[in-house]
Amino acid sequence: MQDSKKKLVVAIDGPAGAGKSTVAQLAAKALGYTYIDTGAMYRAVAWKTLQQRKEVTDELIVSLMPDIDVNLRYVDGKTVVKEWLYELLKDDFRITRSPRSYNSQIGVPLSVWQMDENTELGIFEAGISRPGE
Repeated sequence: MQDSKKKLVVAIDGPAGAGKSTVAQLAAKALGYTYIDTGAMYRAVAWKTLQQRKEVTDELIVSLMPDIDVNLRYVDGKTVVKEWLYELLKDDFRITRSPRSYNSQIGVPLSVWQMDENTELGIFEAGISRPGE
């Protein structure tokens, strides 16, 4: 059974750094639409492809698609990006990351202090609460 409601998809194109994502997020919020960061999906596929350390071909990319799980869920915040980066990099690096949402002026140093001689990469979430921080 088909949904009788019309579905609207808006795509914004333009050069890197032009503010497409910012405009799209603000417009989606104002209009009550769902914002889907397709750029993040593209980067995830690119990362998975480059991890293969093979010549990048259409065939290679298509062969990897069954192993790439894309889930859409509502998120709001830096913690998701931190966890996404961790999941992408954890097999290649010994990582220290901030636990939970330790993104304050106290939480960031506490997170950094967890690093030891075995840490190859640190992923830390930093919150900004005032202009100029």
